Amino acid sequence: MKFDIKLFFKNNWQHFAVIGLFIIITAAFFSPAFQGYTLKQADIQNYIGMSRETTEYKDNGEHIGWTNSMFGGMPTEQIAAKTDGNWVGWWGKVFSLGMPYATWAFIISLVCMYILLQTFKLKPFISAIGSIAYGLTSYLIIVMKVGHTSKSFAMAYIPLVIAGFYLLYRRNWKLGILVSMMGMTMELTMNHVQITYYLAIILLFLGIAELYKAFKEKDLKTFGIRTGMLIGSYLIAVLVNFALLFGTLDYTKNSTRGQSELTISPKDDQNDKTSGLDRSYIVDWSYGIQESWTFMIPDAKGGNTARLANEKEIMDEVEPKFKGGNFPVGNNNKYWGDQSYVEGPVYIGIIVVFLFVLGMIYIKDRLKWGILAAVILGLLLSWGGNFAGLTDFFIDNVPLYNKFRAVSMTLVILEFALPFLAILFIRDLVNKPDDVKNSPRGFYIATGAFALILLAFLAIPQSLLDFNSKAETERMEEFIKKMSDSNDKDYGKFPQEQRTALINEFTESNNELVNVRVGIFRADTGRSLIFFLLAAGLLYIFIFRNVRNEILIIGGIGLLITVDLFTVDKRYLDNEKKGKEYVNWTKKINLQYPFYPEPGEQFILQEEVKRNPDLQQALQAEDAKVNEFAKENDLKGQEVDKYRFYRYFRALDKLTHFRVHDYASGFSSGRSSYFHKTIGGYHGAKLKKYQEVWSFYFDPESKYLNPYTGQKVLNMLNTRYIMGIPQGQQVRMAQPNPGALGNAWLVKDVKYVQNADEEILALGDSTWNPATTAITQTKNEGLIGQNGFSGVGNVALESYHPTKMVYSFNSQEDQLVVFSEVFYPKYWNVAIDGQAAEIINVNYILRAIKVPAGKHEIIMSYDNPKIDKYNSISKVGSSIFYVFFFGMIFLLYRDSSKQPKLEEKKTDSNKNE
Repeated sequence: MKFDIKLFFKNNWQHFAVIGLFIIITAAFFSPAFQGYTLKQADIQNYIGMSRETTEYKDNGEHIGWTNSMFGGMPTEQIAAKTDGNWVGWWGKVFSLGMPYATWAFIISLVCMYILLQTFKLKPFISAIGSIAYGLTSYLIIVMKVGHTSKSFAMAYIPLVIAGFYLLYRRNWKLGILVSMMGMTMELTMNHVQITYYLAIILLFLGIAELYKAFKEKDLKTFGIRTGMLIGSYLIAVLVNFALLFGTLDYTKNSTRGQSELTISPKDDQNDKTSGLDRSYIVDWSYGIQESWTFMIPDAKGGNTARLANEKEIMDEVEPKFKGGNFPVGNNNKYWGDQSYVEGPVYIGIIVVFLFVLGMIYIKDRLKWGILAAVILGLLLSWGGNFAGLTDFFIDNVPLYNKFRAVSMTLVILEFALPFLAILFIRDLVNKPDDVKNSPRGFYIATGAFALILLAFLAIPQSLLDFNSKAETERMEEFIKKMSDSNDKDYGKFPQEQRTALINEFTESNNELVNVRVGIFRADTGRSLIFFLLAAGLLYIFIFRNVRNEILIIGGIGLLITVDLFTVDKRYLDNEKKGKEYVNWTKKINLQYPFYPEPGEQFILQEEVKRNPDLQQALQAEDAKVNEFAKENDLKGQEVDKYRFYRYFRALDKLTHFRVHDYASGFSSGRSSYFHKTIGGYHGAKLKKYQEVWSFYFDPESKYLNPYTGQKVLNMLNTRYIMGIPQGQQVRMAQPNPGALGNAWLVKDVKYVQNADEEILALGDSTWNPATTAITQTKNEGLIGQNGFSGVGNVALESYHPTKMVYSFNSQEDQLVVFSEVFYPKYWNVAIDGQAAEIINVNYILRAIKVPAGKHEIIMSYDNPKIDKYNSISKVGSSIFYVFFFGMIFLLYRDSSKQPKLEEKKTDSNKNE
C-alpha cells in the first residue's frame, strides 16, 4: 500500500492540532523552561544532597551499592538503583514530545490522557479538554513544583495503563497488549510503588465492572482470555523492571517499611506498631473531611501553608488593633486544615466535578460504577486518621497498605477518575444531546444541588464549616483553661483581671482570624460559583435551547476548564520574579549544585586540611578542573564558587571518613549530606533499626529522650563535628566533638541481652560507655566466645571507599573490634588477612568483629550479587518486550493491509477519531 502523506495529514490534522495546543499550553505555563531555566524543586535539591556520593562514583562509571552520605550509611537501591537491564525507559523522551525536562510530567500526562480518550473514540478536541483537565489538576502541578519527580511521572502514565486495559478488553487485543506493556512498563520504571498501588485499585474496580459486563453478556470465555493477555502484558513489564522491583523488595525487609524486631514503642503506644510503618506515621498526612471541599473550592481551607503576615492583600483587611498586641492575627496560618503542612490543595475543578456528577447520572456504560467505587474508596482512605475504622482495617489486613505513608495520596484516584468520567459525559452529550433533554430531571437536580451548596457556603459558611484547625482549637481551649485556673502553675500567678483581659484579647483576635478566613473562603466560593454558572449555562443553552453548535460547547467548556485550573495552579507555581530572579525557577547549574557552604562547613574543611596534608594537594588539583569546567559552561561569580566547593568537598569525602551532625537541618534534610557523611539525611525508606534508635533517643516526643544517650550514639557513629545555628545568628557554625570514637576501637567488655527490646533500652543505660563496652544479643555469644577483653592494641582505617574499607590491626591478644559503621545483615563481607570472618551486630546499629592476636589487615567490603542477576533478568524481559512490541505492530500492519485499499476520500473532520 502506497503511503500518501497528504492524505495522512488531511485525515489526522486534528491530532496534530491537539499536539500543537498541548505544546502552546506547556509553553505558556512553564515558559522559563524554554529559556534554559528549571524548577527549583526543594525535593530535588535534597535528593542531590543525599545522593552526592553515589552520583560522584556513577559519574566516573562506577555503581556503588552502599553510601555513607546519610543516616550513617545505607544501601543505594532506593537512591540510584542499577537498572541497565531496562531498555524501555528511554521511551519517556518520545512521550514528552521533545519538551524541556522540567515540563515532562505535565506534557506526558496530556499525551497519555489523550491516548486513553482516543481509545474511547472521543473527537480529538473533546479528548484535548479531558487531557488538559487531567494535566492541570493542582496536585500534579504542586508535586512537580516541590520535586516529587517519580510521583509526578507515575501519575502521568496512569491514563496510558488504563488505555491498554480498555483496548484489550473492548477493542483490539493486539493494540491492547502493545499499549498495556508500554504503559505498565513506563509506570513501573518511574519507581513510585505507592502510586502504582493506587493505580491497581482503579484497575481492580474497572476489572470487576468488565467482569460483570461479560457475565451479563454471557461472554466469560473472552473475558478470561483477555484477562490472561493483560496479566501477561503486566508480567512482561515486571520483567523489564525486575532489577528495580526486586532490589526494592530485597531492601524493604530491613527498611522502615519492614517488620520491626521491637515489641516496645518510644511513645508508649503499642497499637501504633504494624508489620510495616508505624500507624501514626502512615496517617500523618490525612486529608480532612471538610477539606475535601477543595475539589470544588480551592481555598476551602485557605490554600497553602503560609503566615498571614506575608499576605499583604489579606492583612490590609485586618483591623489595625489585631495587627499587633499579644495575639497578632498575622502570626497565624493562612491554611486552617488539619495537615501539618501543605504546598496547596487538591483542586480538581468545579466544572470537572459537576460534569463528573452528570456523567454518573447519564452515562450508560457500566464502567462508571467501577469508577465510582474507586472514587469512594480513594476518598475514604484519603481521610486516614479522620476515618480511622477503614484505615485501620486496610493497615492491618490489606497486603502492602501499611508500607505507605501520606494516605492523602490516594486522592490521585479521584484526580484521574473525575476528569475521565467528566469528559466521557461531554462525549455522550455532543453525540446524543437529546438523551439529557428527554430526561432533564437529573440535570436540574445536579445543577440545583451545586448551586444550593455554593450559595449556602456564601451565605452561612460558619454554620457549615470550621475555620480553625483541630490543633488551633485544642490550643485555644488549653489556653483558656489554664488562664481560667487560678492554681495553674504557669498563669495562676497573674491577677484575675489580667488573665480575664488576656482571654478576651485572645478570643477577639481569634474571632478576627475567623473573619479573615471566612473572607478567603467566600472569595473562592464566589469564584467557583461564577465558573459553575457559566458552565451550567452553556450546557443549558446547548441542551434545552437547541443551540447545537459543537464549537460552542466544546470550545466554551474547554476554555472555562482551562482558565479555571490554569489560574488556580498559578497560585502555587507561577513565573513571578523578584528583582531579576525567578521565585520558582533557577538556572540548571544552580539546581545541579544547589548549596553554598556556610561558615560551619568551611570550618570543617579547613580543620581537615590541617589534619591531612594530602587533602591540600587534592584541593589544588581540583582548582584546575574547576577553572576548565567554569570556562566550558560560562560560569560566573558564585556559580564558580559553588562548583569549586562541590569539588573540594568531594575530595574531602574520598580522603577522610567521619560524620557530621547538623542540628539545624535535623534528621530530614539532604543539605548536610551534600557536603559531608552525616547522621541525618533525606529519604523515605531509612534502615529500620537506625530509625528506631533515632525515634527512641532523639525524637522530642519519645519518653526515652535523653541528651546524654543521644551524645553517646553520636560518639559511636564517629561524629567528629557538630553543626548548628547559634542563638542570635542566621548561619551554621561548627565545632569539633571530642567524644567521637573514631572509625574503629577495641572494647573490654561485652554486655549480653536477650532480645531487641533489651538491646535498644541498654543504649539508654546511664552507666554504659560505648568506648569500653559492646552491647549485643545472646544469640551472638557463640561468635564472640568470651565476656571480656584487654582492649589493648591498635586498629586504624587505612583506606576508604564506600563499598571497601581497609583497616590495620595490631594486638598481642584476641580483641573485639567495634566499627562506627551501620550494621546491615546482608552483603557486607569481612576478611582478616584474606580469611572470611563474621560481622556481629552490636550496640543495636553497629558492626563488630572478633580479631585474633597479631598484626592483620581487615578488609570490609559490600557486594550484592543479586543486582547483576536481577539486571540479567531485566535484559531478558526487555528482549521479550520488544519481541511482543514489534510482533504486535506486525500483526496490526498485516490486519490493516487485509482491508480494502482506500483511495483518497472526503474526510469529515467531525467524525475523526
